[in-house]
Amino acid sequence: MSTITSRLKVEVVDKIDIYSDFVRVQKFDRKNQKGEIIKESTLCKIRVSGTSRQIYAFLRGNNNAGGGNILIDEYLREKLGVCTQETYEFIFDEASLFGIFRWSWNSTNPAYRISLRIALIALIISLIQLVPTILNITRSYN
Repeated sequence: MSTITSRLKVEVVDKIDIYSDFVRVQKFDRKNQKGEIIKESTLCKIRVSGTSRQIYAFLRGNNNAGGGNILIDEYLREKLGVCTQETYEFIFDEASLFGIFRWSWNSTNPAYRISLRIALIALIISLIQLVPTILNITRSYN
């Protein structure tokens, strides 16, 4: 199976989308590896063809410009290793469960990072507490 790519010119994103993990791409340029259009606001793994660099970001529509461009903030551009006004082949994949975890752990928005980390601490404490509870239950049946 061949890789489906979108040839897009990198542009600067609007100020409102800086540090929000939003990447703006026209609807007809947002295609997954099956050739299907990816729904707006879907968390995706975005890669540049021919490199190992990747980011996780939400794909949003881009009504301010025609097709053939992708709007990315500086932080995400640096992680991808792309420059503005240059054209690259982008690969879009919908994020897996592990991808969602990776995105929230490294999100540019601290609200997402902190929420995940608190939830993870709570899960670990719950699992630790589960061990003595199970031991007590098994002792009571003996």
